[in-house]
Amino acid sequence: MQVDVRTRDMISRAEAKLKAMGTPMQLQFSQGSFSSSVAASGSTHDGGGALDIRTRGQSSATVDKMVKALRSVGFAAWSRGRGHDNFAPHIHAIAIGDRRMSSGARWQVGEYFRGHSGLTAQGADADRSLGHPYPAWAAKYR
Repeated sequence: MQVDVRTRDMISRAEAKLKAMGTPMQLQFSQGSFSSSVAASGSTHDGGGALDIRTRGQSSATVDKMVKALRSVGFAAWSRGRGHDNFAPHIHAIAIGDRRMSSGARWQVGEYFRGHSGLTAQGADADRSLGHPYPAWAAKYR
């Protein structure tokens, strides 16, 4: 999976947060950045900072922790495939502030800060109960 150094560092921080939450795990990815191979992703993975993280077989509570950990280190992150959309189960995440993100990913980050799903239908964020615990540095990208 291809990601840049900054995104890789953010992933490591999210894994450390998961460990601190009592859920030590190494995140598994189905798609990284700089990829246009999955049509359902639109253009969001064409640039930097975009990830799809496998969640199949994880409990709902674990997926919630994964989303919260990703958000807390600076990803706009949403769970997919839990009944609120037609996707296979995964977490879609965009590294907020990535200088090489695609225009589609930039739009999704804006939707994240507006409390939306990051999907073209612009529905509400199904993970809103987890809050938007992003680091202080990410506020300038609102």
